[in-house]
Amino acid sequence: MRILFFISLFIVHFTLSGQDKKSEDNPVIPDGIEFRDTLNGFVTDSFASNLGKVPHVEMKLKKYFKYIGPDTIFITRSWTNDPHYICEYPQGVLEQGKIYSFTICLTFIKARGRFEKTMGFYLNNKRIIPFVFKGEIIPDE
Repeated sequence: MRILFFISLFIVHFTLSGQDKKSEDNPVIPDGIEFRDTLNGFVTDSFASNLGKVPHVEMKLKKYFKYIGPDTIFITRSWTNDPHYICEYPQGVLEQGKIYSFTICLTFIKARGRFEKTMGFYLNNKRIIPFVFKGEIIPDE
């Protein structure tokens, strides 16, 4: 019975862990970021980002948000639209008023034309925080 219990905990841990790894605890916030878009107790510069023209590369994009809600909240896992994914995000209880970072890993190696990718976070209160990334892949010369 104990073995079954520990196997269950192991499976639940990896199911809830989401993608790659935990983001940094104290991110350095770039100058000029304005937190202006709010959704479900989270505020960010924008929930929709236009990346413009993008070459055929793999890239990482760092985004920032602040939790301003009144409830005890944490990210249960991230969700994505392959082959792009959230490769780093905060884990554990989010503190009200604290700024957090997360990293999006994008690959445009074999892609062509316009793109629009949605990904985000599932929260412990059953809500989601979606982020949209769009742009256009520059054709090879």
